[in-house]
Amino acid sequence: MNSNKWFNILDFKEYKKNINKYEKKTTSQNGEDGIIKHIFDNIGVTNKKTCEFGFHWNEANTLNLMKNNWNCLFIDGNISHVNLFNQYYKNNFTNSNAICHNINIDNINQILTQYNFVDEVDFLSIDIDGNDYFVLKNITCCNPRVICAEYNASFGPHLKVSIPHNGIRTDQTIDYWGASYMAFIELLSNYNLVAVVAGVNLFFVRKDIPLNNLEIIENAWQPPYESTYCDNKPIHKNRLKEQYDKLINTKLYYI
Repeated sequence: MNSNKWFNILDFKEYKKNINKYEKKTTSQNGEDGIIKHIFDNIGVTNKKTCEFGFHWNEANTLNLMKNNWNCLFIDGNISHVNLFNQYYKNNFTNSNAICHNINIDNINQILTQYNFVDEVDFLSIDIDGNDYFVLKNITCCNPRVICAEYNASFGPHLKVSIPHNGIRTDQTIDYWGASYMAFIELLSNYNLVAVVAGVNLFFVRKDIPLNNLEIIENAWQPPYESTYCDNKPIHKNRLKEQYDKLINTKLYYI
């Protein structure tokens, strides 16, 4: 995909890889539940410890894992999400916790350590719509086997870029949030990319872990499904170029 051709939006099925046939939605936003199951069916589990930054009380990447006896830590800056989670789940899933914190590069390791999310852990998922790149880069207290990182597909398949640290989205018509596909590919160079879901979530497996039937995928950028498609068909064919042209004229952090 060169710098011009990616603006031309294809049917979404053209961007999918073999692993996408395993997508299944149980409590995740898209088909992440099925992808997570397929990944761990292949690489196995160690301690069933997982942490998710940014969650909705009844829709999250690790909620289904909690319901299958994983030890899950949920962190979000929205107190209503945390309170609803505790109201519906805390008494039945005592091995998991939901806490309210606005995580940042200065407190993330302290919070994770406080809740014993240290050393080898099975899964980390991050979706905070802002400092995702910087927070992930600064995690030193744990070594996740699998990472799911939300990326901003509107930056396209080539730019290595994030919004600046503590950047603020002031114009809701511009996809000014998070970091690009290639920013995470470079940051997680000691991981293999194995799945992309709905043009929003990247799944990585640490390189020292045997993949078995999982495939390493490359050139796997997808456009953002939710804002660009309906039933796998484009609904706004000019959206990628329009967003990109706006984004490159904003203040960005180039990697």
